Formats: sequence, structure tokens, C-alpha cells
Amino acid sequence: MPPFVASASASPIMPAVTAIDEAPESARARFREAHALRAAAGADRFPTVSASASARRANGSAQTGSGRTTELCSAALDASWEPDVFGGVRRSIEAAQAELEASAASLQNTRVSLAAPLN
Repeated sequence: MPPFVASASASPIMPAVTAIDEAPESARARFREAHALRAAAGADRFPTVSASASARRANGSAQTGSGRTTELCSAALDASWEPDVFGGVRRSIEAAQAELEASAASLQNTRVSLAAPLN
């Protein structure tokens, strides 16, 4: 527990401050964004896989001569992967990690700045 919270009962301002969030929403949003970007950068290391399927039923008309019902089903699977020969993916992961750490430090600085005037 931070020292300023331990002395909350001595300060008439502290209950109001603890009632609101310690960090502004914008600082927390930047941290969440940096975290999502780091996860997305890390996903580039793995293969991409996609799949699709479709089915269609058609009734032939008696006028054309067939009068039969036909069914057409299809499925597709696609996988791709690009090797990180020149280290571009690795560098983007490192950059995203650095952004995440900077954002975490900024969030902590915001919390400290909000708590500092209360001491």
C-alpha cells in the first residue's frame, strides 16, 4: 500500500481522491493500445490460416429437361507464412515492447503525479 493511502484518514481530501480513478482514462487507454499493438506484432511470427465453406442447392426446371435438384458444396483452406529472414518482424516486436514499457512508465508517472500533491 502506498504511504499516501495509509494516511488517508488524516486528510479530508483523500477520500474524494480515492473515490475517483488514480490515472486518467487517456493514460490507461494508451497503455491498453500499446498492449494490443504488442500482441499484434507478436502474431506476425506465426502462420496465417483461413478457412471457408459454402453450400448451394439448385432446383432444375422441368422446362429445361432436368427437373432435378442439384447440390454444390465447396470448402477451402489457406495457410501462409513468411520467414523473418531480415529480422523485420523481430524488430517490430522489440519496438512494440519498448512502446508498451514506455506506456506503462507513463501510466505510473501519471499515478505518481496525481498522488504527489496530497503528501
